[in-house]
Amino acid sequence: MDKQLRHIAIIMMMMILAASAGSAHGQEVLEQAMFCRTESRIVAEDATMRPTAEWRNHIVHEFLKYAATPGDISSIDYCDSYRYVMMDDSTRISVDWVTFPSGDEALAKWLNGIPDSTYVEIDIPTEAPEKCIAFRKQTTLIIVWCNLFTDADEVFNRLYEINLPFTDDTKKDSKCHY
Repeated sequence: MDKQLRHIAIIMMMMILAASAGSAHGQEVLEQAMFCRTESRIVAEDATMRPTAEWRNHIVHEFLKYAATPGDISSIDYCDSYRYVMMDDSTRISVDWVTFPSGDEALAKWLNGIPDSTYVEIDIPTEAPEKCIAFRKQTTLIIVWCNLFTDADEVFNRLYEINLPFTDDTKKDSKCHY
């Protein structure tokens, strides 16, 4: 399993490096990272991504804790493709595209309970004035953090305008599946 997750991480990293980090429809990707969490370890392609991967791991862990994820969340393996995006109106959002290995039926049932045609707001305590929205695209969990006063409907709708990994066009071409 560890070799499989490392292989997936390498493939996703190559896809990330191949993707443009520039503007798309007025939005700009300011930061991006990809990592996998396997057997309670962070696996990142290189050392420069490690601090971001550890921080995003904490963010995903907190989300899983507050979203009533079934089972022991410290034992859940996943891969995360993270983007920090500035929208054309200067709104900054962070997006985590989280995929889980198949086989955990309780986790799959929980994931299917998250809407894929709209979003849910998860009440997670933060130090900054932020809010968290989440939705599902097929078997991928998308976690979005934005300013507390940002229109969540607008953020949700705009995510489909930019070329991020979870949009329909790139998802069907993706080779990164468990």
